[in-house]
Amino acid sequence: MIKQSSAPISKHSRKHYQPMPVLILAILSLLLSGCTSPTRVITKTETLYVLPPIGLVVPCYKPALTATTPAELPIDTLKLKSALRECAQYVDDYLNWRKLQDK
Repeated sequence: MIKQSSAPISKHSRKHYQPMPVLILAILSLLLSGCTSPTRVITKTETLYVLPPIGLVVPCYKPALTATTPAELPIDTLKLKSALRECAQYVDDYLNWRKLQDK
């Protein structure tokens, strides 16, 4: 014989729980969230100028020509070659520094 319980059925019991309206509301809220206006993306470009360090680029030494006879010309030529070599080294140092900054 099966006994019946005499306890009253509460209104929150499984028998009265209806998951369909809750499910429908959840789906509708997800669908309607797509109706909002799109977000605007603002891009700001900022230019940053990087200058070489002070002392890396300096004016080149320009020796004065003092030769008055053809015999003195080789001395002036050696001075000019030395000054040109030193100035070219400044440029090479700057270009190497620039390569390191671009990496």
